[in-house]
Amino acid sequence: MKLNRKTLLLTPLVVLIILLIFRPEVRTDIPTLTFDNGASVFIEIADTEKERRQGLSERVSLSVGYGLLFIHETRETPSYWMKDMFFPIDIIWIDDGEVIGLTQNAEPENPARTFYTPPSPVTHVLEVNAGFIEQRGISVGNTIDIKVPNE
Repeated sequence: MKLNRKTLLLTPLVVLIILLIFRPEVRTDIPTLTFDNGASVFIEIADTEKERRQGLSERVSLSVGYGLLFIHETRETPSYWMKDMFFPIDIIWIDDGEVIGLTQNAEPENPARTFYTPPSPVTHVLEVNAGFIEQRGISVGNTIDIKVPNE
């Protein structure tokens, strides 16, 4: 089959139009936490005592690329457990914008027997799906930037 010049010129244009119409939506309305190594995660924020107590308990899963950021009112050394959890998580301990500790692959326990604590007081705790720390190259010393739309 011989292609004419018109077809050769129009094909890339049609492909470009299709890509522009069906491109994945870039979300700008969801809070985002970005690490200084370029890794990022969409976040839900737990900043009340009730939200921090509930955490990810009783959820069946956490979407890939999402996490739950606990914001503590003061620097503290909180204890976290895996009560009523259904999937393993990584826990990233953050103090004043810097990663100070990492807990990988915390497994669900019912009844909960293991308590996870940071190496020193923290202002934030990020829970993400197990494997996130390794896959995204997160390490102690990384810094973070939190972007919350409309704030």
